[in-house]
Amino acid sequence: MPNPQHFKQEFQRARRKGLWFGAAVPGLLLIGALLCALSSQPWFFPLGLVVGAAACVFFGARAYRCPSCGAFPEPDVPFFNPEACCVCKTALR
Repeated sequence: MPNPQHFKQEFQRARRKGLWFGAAVPGLLLIGALLCALSSQPWFFPLGLVVGAAACVFFGARAYRCPSCGAFPEPDVPFFNPEACCVCKTALR
């Protein structure tokens, strides 16, 4: 059986990926889409940035999983720092 510290380290990596690809990168892409839309850019530039932001959110949500059971570790809204997985109760911090 893997060491509990291993699960904590794996979850912290998944947490960082979830924060970057689920929140930070999509936010920057949406700001870029807004700036492209406000300037005189062709319509497909902002649309491409919005699609890219949606793809990043999808991959960020797929990365933010419990390393023990593979489930989403929080019951409702993600705060990206749960004490334990809500499904299998594995300690994540």
